[in-house]
Amino acid sequence: MNPKIGFLNPPVKLKSFKNDLAPIGFFLDIFSSELFEIPVMPIPMRIDNLTNGIATFFIIPDFTKLNILLERLDLVFDFYSFITQGIHNLIIYAKRKYKEITYRTLPKELIIKWFENSLNLTAEILSLKQDFTFITSEFLKIYSKIEKKQIEINSKDYYNVLTDYCEVNIKYFRDRIENNQFKIFEKGVLKTVELYKEKRSKYYPELIPIEVKNLKMNKVNKLTFVPYLIYDDILDCFTYNKKLLDDAKLKPLNLTTWKNYGIINKRSNIDNSEYNYNLKNFNLKNIKLEILL
Repeated sequence: MNPKIGFLNPPVKLKSFKNDLAPIGFFLDIFSSELFEIPVMPIPMRIDNLTNGIATFFIIPDFTKLNILLERLDLVFDFYSFITQGIHNLIIYAKRKYKEITYRTLPKELIIKWFENSLNLTAEILSLKQDFTFITSEFLKIYSKIEKKQIEINSKDYYNVLTDYCEVNIKYFRDRIENNQFKIFEKGVLKTVELYKEKRSKYYPELIPIEVKNLKMNKVNKLTFVPYLIYDDILDCFTYNKKLLDDAKLKPLNLTTWKNYGIINKRSNIDNSEYNYNLKNFNLKNIKLEILL
């Protein structure tokens, strides 16, 4: 049967907006899936800019704070492998969704154009930087706890640690929304704006303008996005994961997966060179596009 029957006019492209910054961050999930065997998850799962070759802003955490934590935990976090896997997962998801919606194969040229355009964007969005530093830090803490206490995979204690991890993140992002404050920089000055307006017990998310520099064009433009929706997506993710843990119908990921793929490891297990584990040495431009495709 022709899959196009019943949908005679599939869209040629997905709708996107030229001035949409479309920030995307990445986190280490506790469940894998058929599509994401190594679940470094992009959030939000936005594919509109990608499928149109329009830049996405990649949210990078605070490397100074992560370096301090990693040293205390005696861990190494290979951010290059982490974000490479995350971007790869975003691309394979985009390819699948694009084909489902348009019945076409996502052109390789559009992916290349999107990635190269994304590398040229730089901006300072303090709240998002803090948020993804928090998510990553909390995961590194539970990884260290499970390893140091030698908690058996899929034991009751293992589930309890993962549940606590979900609850910590749920509380953090609920508080973010309830506090209704979002920090950005405007002309180099720190500014606090509202995530939403509230009327008659309903939230109306705000569109926030951000100063973004295009390194290739050496030009600063104002692009916009809706941070409330990012927080809402993160909350949904951790709430869903907690439900999966509570129901105990799906086994969580064995966290040794991250060691097996070289994303997290003990410092004593690697080459004792600061360059290998100092996150400040990371540069997005060092990511090899052929690995992503």
